[in-house]
Amino acid sequence: MTPVAVGLCSCLSVEGTKKGFCEMSLSIAMLVNDRLLQPCVCREVGDELASLRQCAAQVDAPDGLDPAPSELDLGVGHYHEGEALLTRRPLTTGDPAREPHEDAFGALFCAGRSTCTLAHAMRRSARAFQPNEVQPFRFRDWLWVMSGDLEERPDFDHQSLAIPPYIRGNMRTWRPAEVAFHLFLAFLHRTATLETFHWDRMGTRRALSSAISILAARYVAAGSGASPSYSILTTNGEMLLGVGVGRQLFVRRLEGLADCRLCGAGRRPGSDAAGSVAHEHLKAILVADPAPAAPDEKVSLWRPLKPGRLLEIDAGLGIEEGPLTPHGPPDAPG
Repeated sequence: MTPVAVGLCSCLSVEGTKKGFCEMSLSIAMLVNDRLLQPCVCREVGDELASLRQCAAQVDAPDGLDPAPSELDLGVGHYHEGEALLTRRPLTTGDPAREPHEDAFGALFCAGRSTCTLAHAMRRSARAFQPNEVQPFRFRDWLWVMSGDLEERPDFDHQSLAIPPYIRGNMRTWRPAEVAFHLFLAFLHRTATLETFHWDRMGTRRALSSAISILAARYVAAGSGASPSYSILTTNGEMLLGVGVGRQLFVRRLEGLADCRLCGAGRRPGSDAAGSVAHEHLKAILVADPAPAAPDEKVSLWRPLKPGRLLEIDAGLGIEEGPLTPHGPPDAPG
């Protein structure tokens, strides 16, 4: 199995739904300083993650339901010459004879050879594949994924949310993840940072915090009692933001690669350099939710980020962490 297919499909978190079946989701981002070495990073981290088949086998059907073949909704977003591109597809996991999942996600994840890749996988057992519901969501240069406990759907009134029409026209569903994304865009619009190429760090933090606050208020108003736990990863190709609300994100950093197994495997047997290829200049950062199922000796390489802490990664792979920008009750983003 392609290593990143192992990774992206292994550590999926359970999401309950009102429809009586179990959904699972995973968000992962990869940033590298050399897009040509992205497959090398995929290979390096692949052994740290459990297999898709193990994941599918370990998840029991909900009470009263028989186990059934399941599918993954797979989505990958990456950047090519500054343009955000998406690939979405279903993947059946219940037919061991055909095993169509063997290389599918790994091929998708690494096909773009991009310095910034954002992916999402959701396991489902009942509903048909709906491309418009598959994350990442996209608007211009922005990509967005959410994972976590998003089973309840508040009553989202598009008029009361005051999302500008040109942004609202991008929406295809009213699922919480998509609503939260467009609230975020609406706040960026309000601060005039959505239409410019200038990165307003404080304005973007405030927009994300405001979107989270409104989503929480909607859940409380719907009688849920509290906002669910979830994570957000979003990027415009130049900067990645991540935050866990009531849950953790996990960060893995690579500084150089002394022995690339992917490139080393391509050397001719018997040559002096066979099996040993170094990428000393390689730098990469991976951010995931939930925690990867890494072997014991590599668990410590995935550092947890405390819930409520904002993670910022810039184009130079510099990392900053801090609280979301404090502010008063959010105004309507119109």
